[in-house]
Amino acid sequence: MGPLLGGALAFRQWIETGHGRVPLRGALVRLWCEDGLLRTPLPLTGAAAFRSGTSWTARNWVPAWLSAIGDEAEAIRAMARALEASWRQARLQAGDQRRNSRASAAIDVIAAHPVISATSLAARLSMSIKAACLLLERFLERGLIVEVTHRSARRLFALRDMEPLQEVVQPRQKTIPGRKRGTPRATGMPEVPPVEDSSVQRDFQPLERWAPDYSELEAAMAEVDLLCRRSQA
Repeated sequence: MGPLLGGALAFRQWIETGHGRVPLRGALVRLWCEDGLLRTPLPLTGAAAFRSGTSWTARNWVPAWLSAIGDEAEAIRAMARALEASWRQARLQAGDQRRNSRASAAIDVIAAHPVISATSLAARLSMSIKAACLLLERFLERGLIVEVTHRSARRLFALRDMEPLQEVVQPRQKTIPGRKRGTPRATGMPEVPPVEDSSVQRDFQPLERWAPDYSELEAAMAEVDLLCRRSQA
């Protein structure tokens, strides 16, 4: 039946026997690469065919799954083309550096990773983290890359066409002043204003300082010293 139709029927039968989806998804992608249907192992899952309301009969489900696989492949191809265009454009605009500059190589490394940090970029190019940060800041000013995190430390960067990641990555929640790490947030509890009672303040008397009695301890230590001296003699 071919790798697509046969794979769809095998996938359906695999699920009907009670197995999970993940193992056969990986097996199908590997099969498609061996048959030459795919050049590289792409994350094709056909998840849209498992939405609620989709008919599970073979006549209806198999075309739905094949259509979902085609839509995912087309989306991946469109994204790859957009990233390639963004990479080429960034490489052209980053080329007006010194002869020994690594700006073009940095753009190549950023294009090869979905997101990358200054530490990873420095490790890939065998340069200092400070120099990598300077390159990233220069790329940001020129609009060649975008920052996908919302923080001042451990920042992650990507090509300009990966800007939608900014909407996915949520900013870090700010800590409440006075609340220690791990302390549950007080929600739904009304704030109780402090009660000022003049009588309590007027009748308050500080406690006397506690003076411990070490007489018995000192006597016991003296007895121990005496026994030690006798044993040495």
